[in-house]
Amino acid sequence: MSSLSVRGLSKTIRGRQVLSGVDFALERGEAAGLVGINGAGKSSVLKCVAGLWRARGEILFEGKPVREDYVAFARNTGALIEYPALFPQMTLWENVLYFADFYGDGAVEEAARLADLLGLAQAKEKKLRAFSSGMKQKACLLIVLMKRPSLLLLDEPTSMLDPKSAAEIRSFIGHIRRERGISLLIASHNLAEIEDICDCALLIDGGRLTGKIRLHARGTVKAFRFTFQTAAKAEEAYRAAEGRYAVQTEGRCLVLYADAQQMQDFLQKCKPDFLDLSAGSGLEMQFTEQRGKGI
Repeated sequence: MSSLSVRGLSKTIRGRQVLSGVDFALERGEAAGLVGINGAGKSSVLKCVAGLWRARGEILFEGKPVREDYVAFARNTGALIEYPALFPQMTLWENVLYFADFYGDGAVEEAARLADLLGLAQAKEKKLRAFSSGMKQKACLLIVLMKRPSLLLLDEPTSMLDPKSAAEIRSFIGHIRRERGISLLIASHNLAEIEDICDCALLIDGGRLTGKIRLHARGTVKAFRFTFQTAAKAEEAYRAAEGRYAVQTEGRCLVLYADAQQMQDFLQKCKPDFLDLSAGSGLEMQFTEQRGKGI
């Protein structure tokens, strides 16, 4: 059974259609990343799923329509969307105790465990207004996760953080979702982050779901873009690689999706006569190509 199913999700704001017929399903324990340019509809999907915005369509949690029992859905869902509302004048632990009253038994004990995992154990009595951006984001994750949700909704969780803090947050999210089998729906502009955390990417453009890319089997796969002198030479290299490697052509370019060993094998066996070579995130390359083709 799917953890989350979204069917025909549509939303209009002041006469502008921001979402149109969005359909997807998130299996139990699966992590999906919403990918798209600014204004594509990533945050809009999260707000509608979380219940912050009313929308047309149907949202099911564990097979049951959310509208029939929103309390049960909210009890089992953790959401961190845009700017979280913690109390900056209070200490971290005062915030924990405040929210624990809503979450019920075991929340405080779970918060203590999460504080250790997040490196916040020594900051329990520190006021949140004195926290760095990275520490504030960790505090928000602690508050969201201390009720042990089975579904987690995250909107740009590492946006505006320094590289060290962003890496720590990504590592923690990956660890906690695997440990608990949490289903995760995350929106991020950082495609490498989506590849690192997620099993699949949902491509959003103009408020519509335009594609789905499986990521779980990609591992350390990258996209290597070879540029040749002519389109004919690119086609020649394609024919030499077809059937043995994941390749595609576009004009004078050939894109090879491969890990380091496969890349070396391709160079040795196919000996492509190329002019230029660039490498990037496999998801980044596919996303760019699909947008360029208007898919």
